[in-house]
Amino acid sequence: LGGNYISVSGAKSFAAHVGHLVCLEDLHLSLNKFSDDGVIFIAEAFHKMRSIKRLRLRWNNISISGAKSFAAHVGHLVCLEDLDLSTNKFSDDGVILIAEAFHKMRSVRYLDLSSNDISDRGGTVLMGKISFLTNLHRIDLHGNRMADAVAQLVVDTVKGMEGLWHVDLSHN
Repeated sequence: LGGNYISVSGAKSFAAHVGHLVCLEDLHLSLNKFSDDGVIFIAEAFHKMRSIKRLRLRWNNISISGAKSFAAHVGHLVCLEDLDLSTNKFSDDGVILIAEAFHKMRSVRYLDLSSNDISDRGGTVLMGKISFLTNLHRIDLHGNRMADAVAQLVVDTVKGMEGLWHVDLSHN
């Protein structure tokens, strides 16, 4: 369903009917027009999507209220391994909300938060919570606004994460 410019009403309809897709593992909803309201409908339906392993929500103009709903409901996605939230509008406040929900996302192996206007404040909180993602192999944080001190914090933090083998901090 990616790249279809689905609006809020389409997100609402999808959320209402997704329960019929009981074995759904890969949900590609990137490049739509959900914005916060659409993502709220989708997130509130996460309890019907327990089998999701890969979730793509990039390029949906999600900001703080969408991040808040996502964080509140992501615990229902008990099989989630691959999460792409890149190229949204989270900024520091949104990424902090998501980072505070990392304890609900222990199965995540790949996390993409690139191009979300994350600065030092958000990056610092993110690194303080990243240890909850005990299965993390890859994290993409490129295209944000983190300075050298936070980049060093990232390096220092991920040194102790044995399974982590790829960190992208380019273009910060």
